[in-house]
Amino acid sequence: MENKYLLWTVAGSIAFIPAFMWMHFLFKKSEEKKSTLVVMFILGIMTVIPLLLVQYSWKFFPQLNVGQIEQKIQNVYLGATVMYLIFAMMEEVFKQWLLRFADKKWLLVKSVNDSIKLSIVAALGFSFAENVYPYFVSLLQSGDIKSLIGAYFFRCLFTSAAHIFFSGIFGYYYGMSKFTSDYRDSEKSQGKKLYITRFICKIFQIPQDQAYREQKIFQGLAIAMGLHAIYNTFLSFNKIIPALIIVLIGFSYLMILLRRSSGTLDLVTDISTKTTSQIGEKEKDTVIELIGQYMNEKKYKDVIGICARLLEKDPENSLAKLMKAKAEDEMKGVDLYHETTEIVGTRKEVEDKSTFENLIAQKNKKLPENFQNSPEYQKFLEQEKKKKDQAETFKLDAGSGGPLI
Repeated sequence: MENKYLLWTVAGSIAFIPAFMWMHFLFKKSEEKKSTLVVMFILGIMTVIPLLLVQYSWKFFPQLNVGQIEQKIQNVYLGATVMYLIFAMMEEVFKQWLLRFADKKWLLVKSVNDSIKLSIVAALGFSFAENVYPYFVSLLQSGDIKSLIGAYFFRCLFTSAAHIFFSGIFGYYYGMSKFTSDYRDSEKSQGKKLYITRFICKIFQIPQDQAYREQKIFQGLAIAMGLHAIYNTFLSFNKIIPALIIVLIGFSYLMILLRRSSGTLDLVTDISTKTTSQIGEKEKDTVIELIGQYMNEKKYKDVIGICARLLEKDPENSLAKLMKAKAEDEMKGVDLYHETTEIVGTRKEVEDKSTFENLIAQKNKKLPENFQNSPEYQKFLEQEKKKKDQAETFKLDAGSGGPLI
């Protein structure tokens, strides 16, 4: 194909088809504005420009060419991994910068899922541009139709899915960093020590919120870079099956993240519409501590019930919303009121107005010394023994054919 304009038009057209199909598959039921998705897709395309400029600069500064690193390392696999890690770092850095720039400029991220979806769209834009040049343009110029068809289906299916997964994982961690206070407090309420956050806070002398935020951003970026480098290394040595396994598992995990209730929460509070809390800060902290304890003990029904009562008194409590959604994620597919639990389990208990106040009292209540010798405890034992004797009498009568009453 000699006409350059026709060449680029054909390459762009065939590359746009899978990009459009991916967008339709992932966002056909999404509430995001189409204009937002289009803008992010275009910005994603533009992220290839700085990468091309970096590669172009190697003509004038060959000593900066990362391809030379592979030649300097004797171990072939290690050399390839290091080289592809550097390429992956450059790609993921530009893509994550795009998300952060767009969010800062237009405040697009209002939930964790928003962050994941916008990252995915940017990745599709990048993948589209990368498919056009150098891959499809070069293959069309060569006239090798067989190679073009093979590369087309592989890149449109698996390579695009890989870019979606890598960027989506970063989007997940960036979403957590965006709502630092809620996610950090939810972890602290479950007794997590946050050693890394505290270490960063101490080393760089920054507030804990900022340390947690930077930790999550770096964590997401490091995971995306690492997986991207491993995927590219497998492909470079023609290890197709391991590369596909990474993509299939990663993409499936990303779809699970998108379906989680905690990811759909809109954690951006409009101050002008915020209502006054009907519960004091001390009591609120006590309840949050109790929620964290029950989360650790996997008493998810209790968590849901307590959070529901807390939100009645403090509707704007985003931490309670988050903890409730996390518990619902764990309880998906289970009847939330199938059996009673220690404090909040039955529907009647959840709806009881007095339950919430009793939780605080029970949390702060201390048993008196020598409780087992107290008259109250002895009376309790007698009542339990009486119930047990009645139950055994009932079973005996039923088994012998005697009267049931």
